[in-house]
Amino acid sequence: MSDLAISYDLLFDILRYEKSREELQALEKDFYKKVVEYLKQKDAIILGVNTPPSEREFTRIQVNNIKRILQEIYERRERKIINLALYKVKTGSDIINTSILLDEEKIMFENLVLLFSKYKASILENVLNHKPPFAEKNRFLKKRGETKNY
Repeated sequence: MSDLAISYDLLFDILRYEKSREELQALEKDFYKKVVEYLKQKDAIILGVNTPPSEREFTRIQVNNIKRILQEIYERRERKIINLALYKVKTGSDIINTSILLDEEKIMFENLVLLFSKYKASILENVLNHKPPFAEKNRFLKKRGETKNY
């Protein structure tokens, strides 16, 4: 994707490409930054005192649709990144091309590879070596000020 301005139509096309192709689609490295700016522009229209009510309502509906599209783009890309990380752990291949990943996605990919590798070693490899499986249970995630054990 070359240096394109974010628009509703562009986001819809990105979603369509992510849906129709098994591999991750190329996005500009600053894709999320541009999306945030685009949403801020839409918010300015909604909050604008000189914006006619009909345009305000149309923009509000459009923003809701944009957010649904963005969520689906993210979830589809996330699923592909998870599969890519699993493939890397299963094959041990260092030939996986991660150049198409956004910076945020590369971090997710690397963390997933570490996580999957760790649990593969602590469960499968232990069992194959006649040892009991071991998996850490003390993972703390903070959500709304709570601490939960997983």
